[in-house]
Amino acid sequence: MAAPPSGPVAIKVFSSDRIQEIHKALVTFFSTTAEPIRDLGLRAAALLEQAVSHQFSGAEDGSDPLEKPAALLQGLFDELPFHDGNAQTAFIALLMLLDENGYVPNRVSFEAFFDFCAALSEHRLEPPMAAGKLARNQGKANHESELGLILRWLASHTKQEPDRDYPLVLAELQRLLASHALEVVEGQVGSERSLEIIRVEADPKKRLFGFGGGRKSARSASLFRLQLPATAVMVSLSAMRDIRKACGLETSPFYDWRARVDSCIRQYQTLLMRLGQL
Repeated sequence: MAAPPSGPVAIKVFSSDRIQEIHKALVTFFSTTAEPIRDLGLRAAALLEQAVSHQFSGAEDGSDPLEKPAALLQGLFDELPFHDGNAQTAFIALLMLLDENGYVPNRVSFEAFFDFCAALSEHRLEPPMAAGKLARNQGKANHESELGLILRWLASHTKQEPDRDYPLVLAELQRLLASHALEVVEGQVGSERSLEIIRVEADPKKRLFGFGGGRKSARSASLFRLQLPATAVMVSLSAMRDIRKACGLETSPFYDWRARVDSCIRQYQTLLMRLGQL
């Protein structure tokens, strides 16, 4: 079990609206793939409310930041509120709520994640076996609640990382930078793409005469240059960190909800397609 953090901590939870936003993002993302998630909505609104309520009715003491993600995951797998995409929605909800509470997966393979979710979906989670001991010698552990087993798994497979960057597709990077009066200029260097981050400002002299709104009256300052392999789909986490620092931007609120959800779905796309089989 993860050691409780020192001092008061505001542990975050998700509303039913947040879960529906995640489901909608998944439907949109997979709509053009060979295995789309059907946009059939909720089986019943009460099922989603019941799934979300698990965050407030767990058997644990509520002081562990991992308990809410564990309870939400259990609730979504128990209630299956959507006609399609329940496993994928539950998984992204887990990752996003972990992220909201300052935790990230710690070197967990897609295979390990899939096995964990498959076991949970069939209610066959088992406690980890201590080295050199037979399962029959762990009678007490075998009576652990399912929520306790989920919580134990998360404690072993996550780490605290409250301030982090996210790999983004270029379109999301451009959208976020635009809100800070920054632009991305694309170019080509050999076989690689080049990106230049610039700050565009209206020329104060021309603004005095009422001409400050047009592009011709703007001046630009280059803040950062980056080269990407031609095949790169996303701007890497390390590159995003460099871009953000060069532009003088803090992680929060630069990465908004939409960008973080999109980043999460894209990073786990292959696993999400497998989860669709559950």
